[in-house]
Amino acid sequence: MQVAARFLQYPNRGTTMTDYHLIVSNPPHGTPDVSAIAPHLGCSAAEVRMKLNFPAPEIWLAESDKAAAGDAAKALIAGGASMAWIPGGVLAAVPGVVTGSAVVVEGDRVVLVTGDGDLEITAENRPVGVLVEPAPQESRPVLSHKSILTQDVPGRGPIRNMPFVSNVAAGIAGVAGYKAIDKLDKMAAEAKDDAGKRLGDMHSGQSAELYLDVYVLAGDSWKAIRLAPFLTDFNGLGELKGPTARANITAILQVLKEKCGARGDERLKKVTYKPSIVSGIALKEVLGAISESLAALPLLEVG
Repeated sequence: MQVAARFLQYPNRGTTMTDYHLIVSNPPHGTPDVSAIAPHLGCSAAEVRMKLNFPAPEIWLAESDKAAAGDAAKALIAGGASMAWIPGGVLAAVPGVVTGSAVVVEGDRVVLVTGDGDLEITAENRPVGVLVEPAPQESRPVLSHKSILTQDVPGRGPIRNMPFVSNVAAGIAGVAGYKAIDKLDKMAAEAKDDAGKRLGDMHSGQSAELYLDVYVLAGDSWKAIRLAPFLTDFNGLGELKGPTARANITAILQVLKEKCGARGDERLKKVTYKPSIVSGIALKEVLGAISESLAALPLLEVG
């Protein structure tokens, strides 16, 4: 949910079935009025406090009516909550990740190497870096079959033994604008080519290692590159290279901030998303109504 503002100009309507408008928590919240917020969420003050304490973006409401979504978002913001209003098509349009096989830093030049070629990153790419670290779990089920996802996946290339985390949405301190642009059929078609890879790559479970997803605007589409232990060569960091993969991944994000003006988000570190009900509907059902791909993804990946 971290980069919704960046994706608003590319809502992938071709992959959506029901155009839900998602009202998403955008922590931290400060000191909101719990009693003012509770009626709009249909829950108790204690439950509101639990929601407000959750450190990562989370879908709170889903409205099929645009005006109702706007009213709900404004009411929550008026109550002091930090919220984002995200059309479902925006969430469905977030690209799937491709593996970054290497990182090279030379002076002010930062290059991510992928199977599709080298990508030199500058401020013009509007980079966003999202650090993700799944919470440790004693056991978790793995998928027993491949489903064809329909999300936008501009890049090409398999990922092995790593989860997909699409990070869409913060940076909108109020109600985001709703704007559709005609680049959708192409994005949906590209999505289908790589979609099946994503679930297949999750067969072996979810890694608890820290990794970094870098979202960049390349040409007229967004790309997402994953930098992860055992998948990415950090030797190109030169004197910035640290003794551990964790140190190197953290260093890369800092370099992207300093040299490329990247926005960073660290809210998805050791976060556990649980199945929930939004607007009286199971979250998985809401996601499935937007796009079959979203319903197939673990909730951390939706986060």
